[in-house]
Amino acid sequence: MIEIKYKHPDDGSGVAWELSFIVGRSETCTVTLPPTDLSRLALLIAEPEETRLKVESWQRVGFVQVTRADGERKATLTYGDELVCGAGTYSLLLRTASTAVLEVTVVVPERPRMVEPGMVTVGMWNRKQIFDPTPEEDWRWLAALATVAAQTNTRHKGKALAALAAAWHDGNWNANMQGRLDKVLDHLGYRGSGIDKQQAIASLVRSSGVIQPAEYTAFREEVQRRAVQHLSRADIGLLGWGYLTRGA
Repeated sequence: MIEIKYKHPDDGSGVAWELSFIVGRSETCTVTLPPTDLSRLALLIAEPEETRLKVESWQRVGFVQVTRADGERKATLTYGDELVCGAGTYSLLLRTASTAVLEVTVVVPERPRMVEPGMVTVGMWNRKQIFDPTPEEDWRWLAALATVAAQTNTRHKGKALAALAAAWHDGNWNANMQGRLDKVLDHLGYRGSGIDKQQAIASLVRSSGVIQPAEYTAFREEVQRRAVQHLSRADIGLLGWGYLTRGA
């Protein structure tokens, strides 16, 4: 899964791990920006397949400049242009006619591989293991959920994870979160202290490739569906999912 880093003009730095990422004035975008000469949908960043990056410019007046980390200029995209690249690190600059709007760094990894030789999770996780695990095996569900929480735009990832866990369980989940995260790290074979547990779990899940992109997307969509169903508008706002408009 591609890693996207950016600095929001209003909210500071952000990091996302996405299959698709949209910038524009519309509130349905991943990143919504205010310039009046910015198109409602201006820039699409996507991973059409493993280890590939697709960039599409939908900005009507302006361009998207794509540069490799080594300084090689890959392309300058105007409205309707598309670029597909392989693994690597890229800088994307979105400009309107009047100003530079946003700079985004995209890291497209090499083909995923298990990063911890001692991990006990060798092999792919199937849908049942993350959607409907047994009580003894629900650490995989929590690992996947921590990865979704890491993709939210909130600075309060712990609160986001707790809210999503409660929503998954029809609004009621009173487990000891720190203890459960310790269990996940133990199953993943992680050793260390003084770490950000959620970030470590999300990083391991992403880099190991134990969840197929299609399965992860389906899981994330189900998390969002349950969030809409069970969380308040305030909690949905906390997640930074502006396109989820329902809620009590």
